[in-house]
Amino acid sequence: DSDIKRSIFDKERKFSGFTARLQVIEDLNLVEGNMDIWEKLYLKAKEQYHPEEVSPFVYAHHVVCAVESENGEIFTGFCIEGCSGVMNLCAERVAVLNMYVNTRIEIWK
Repeated sequence: DSDIKRSIFDKERKFSGFTARLQVIEDLNLVEGNMDIWEKLYLKAKEQYHPEEVSPFVYAHHVVCAVESENGEIFTGFCIEGCSGVMNLCAERVAVLNMYVNTRIEIWK
């Protein structure tokens, strides 16, 4: 069990970036057999992470967020930025708006 954990941490040292950290969390969850809420939030947010140019002037999905509501549901959001500055929305604001619009419940974490 500790050999598996050691090899997982070695993998994290060898590879850099978001994907490597995600794989380490997933591997540890397989070893540990459980996942805490922060890991669940991280993995839900990761699903939204795919930076893209929506148009030559708008960039999205390069910052992501997940929030947990009082009843345990997880809602996500992503950043949208336009070169004019008028259309900018941060990932946190989008996640909270997503939660509120869909459930009318308050944020928990």
